[in-house]
Amino acid sequence: MKRSETITAIAPAWVAALNKLELVGRDNTGNYGTYATIGATLADIKPVFAEFDIAVSQEVLQGQNANGQTIIVQTLVTHSSGEWFESEGTAIPQKQQAGPQDIGSAITYARRYDLQTFLGMSSEDDDGQRAQDRHMASHAAPVEPHPLADRIDTVLASFKRMTDTQKEALREWADGRKLSGAAMLRDETWLASVESYLSWQDERLRLAVPVETDLMRQGREAAELADKRTSQDVADEAGGDRE
Repeated sequence: MKRSETITAIAPAWVAALNKLELVGRDNTGNYGTYATIGATLADIKPVFAEFDIAVSQEVLQGQNANGQTIIVQTLVTHSSGEWFESEGTAIPQKQQAGPQDIGSAITYARRYDLQTFLGMSSEDDDGQRAQDRHMASHAAPVEPHPLADRIDTVLASFKRMTDTQKEALREWADGRKLSGAAMLRDETWLASVESYLSWQDERLRLAVPVETDLMRQGREAAELADKRTSQDVADEAGGDRE
């Protein structure tokens, strides 16, 4: 806690005011219980502090740290003598893309938390929970894809292109072993075996399709031409008979 050079006047007034303060009513409900809002806290403490010539004010500042922008709230307690106490402040990290609503929520939480801590109060709060959740989410490590993910996606895509006959042959080859993505993710050796089976199946299908060479194409075209000539000769003969 920071303070003025002398505190001879503010110290007894501060102690008397704190002793007279009653428990601040918790007027809102969060995920983990009830808590006192900043409005309820100020409404309860200001009349008491006024009796002892004490005023309370708060300042909102913006700072910068290694993780980005930070909102800082400091609470200042001033006595009519000119002496003062000031809190060390409450800092709330903010992600760079924070919108006005996020910033407002963080400021509200920081004001309430700093003031209540300065007064020795405690309360549950949901603004603090939301601010912490956002902070944790913004600093969470990026999730790296599993090194086998691409290979498994390729295998599963091949499964989808199979005919029913091919799928039945695959199940017979697997002999009861699971062909799910999770099973292959757990066992890279099994994944490699499935990949080998699919490669073998693709090669077999490729060899089963006849490849037409130039000589075969020429023979096919000659046969088609001969068929056309034969059909024409038959038609001509049929026309001559009619004459």
